[in-house]
Amino acid sequence: MSEQLKVSTGQCSDKGVKAINQDFHAVHTPTLPLLESKGVAMALADGISSSNVSQDASATAVQSFLSDYFSTSEAWSVKTSGLRVLEATNSWLHAQARRNLRSYDPNKGYVCTFNGLVIKSRTAHIFHVGDSRVYRVTGDQLEQLTTDHRFYTSEDQSYLTRALGMDTQLEIDYLSVSVNALPTAFMSSLTTSWSSARSVNTHPIWTVLPAKFWKQPERTTATTTSQSRSYA
Repeated sequence: MSEQLKVSTGQCSDKGVKAINQDFHAVHTPTLPLLESKGVAMALADGISSSNVSQDASATAVQSFLSDYFSTSEAWSVKTSGLRVLEATNSWLHAQARRNLRSYDPNKGYVCTFNGLVIKSRTAHIFHVGDSRVYRVTGDQLEQLTTDHRFYTSEDQSYLTRALGMDTQLEIDYLSVSVNALPTAFMSSLTTSWSSARSVNTHPIWTVLPAKFWKQPERTTATTTSQSRSYA
């Protein structure tokens, strides 16, 4: 008999220096038979700070991913399901900007970064666009698994090159990592949204970091906000 994947999750987020929290994160652990056929999904989105509607984009991106992914055909792979859902979400967000006359300035539109993590069987599937990050924590080592979609024009100036809702076309990074290959990891307190997943014999920590926290290592606490939602 195969061992069943066990997942424990924790979530928190802080608005930082902004007036509102533009992050949105959630986890969905379905019951059988979806748990076996689709796995467990978690996602985090971070709206761009230049837009006053990007928090709506973040909420839409996460809620759509967690809802629509589990509605895709069971004949589709995790990769195909995730990519199809994100492409549809991107089209919808971009259309909202055009419909609301924000198309002239993408910095004011429904734009957000996105990280999705689906754990099915012994494999973690990662979907990534933008400059939020996914890390793997092993012992006291932090390994970044995603690549930042940000171009630096100088040491002090940079801009996003990819994000949900930014353009009609979307290029999404996808990678898969074996859960079995991970040694025991230690759960640590992080100043951001985080999720952990462990199987019966391994204890990895999967961490998703919004970009705004990279330059704030001195922060040691975070407050749970109303934009943190968990689906069980």
